[in-house]
Amino acid sequence: MAPSRSSGSSSPRRRRSDERVRSLLLKAAATALTLVAAGAAALHVSGHVKTAAAPLHPAVVGGAPAHGGKLSLSPSVRSADVQAVTSSYAS
Repeated sequence: MAPSRSSGSSSPRRRRSDERVRSLLLKAAATALTLVAAGAAALHVSGHVKTAAAPLHPAVVGGAPAHGGKLSLSPSVRSADVQAVTSSYAS
C-alpha cells in the first residue's frame, strides 16, 4: 500500500517551509519595528532642537581668561563649628 499524500501539513518538507516563512516574517517585522522606532526618534530629536548654532561648551561666567590665565585651587570642603550629626530619621 502506498503512503497517503493528502495530509500536506504533516510532511517534514511542508513544516520546514512554514518555519522558514515564519522566521522571515519575524525578521521582517523586527526590522520594520526597528526602522519605525529609529524614524520616530529622529523626528522627535529634530523637532526639539533649541538652537542649531548654540555652542557645545558655553563660556564660563566669571572664569579665568582663556590665554595667560592663572588657575588657583582651593578646598571645597571647609570645617565649621557645628554639632555633628550622629543619627537621622532613617537610622
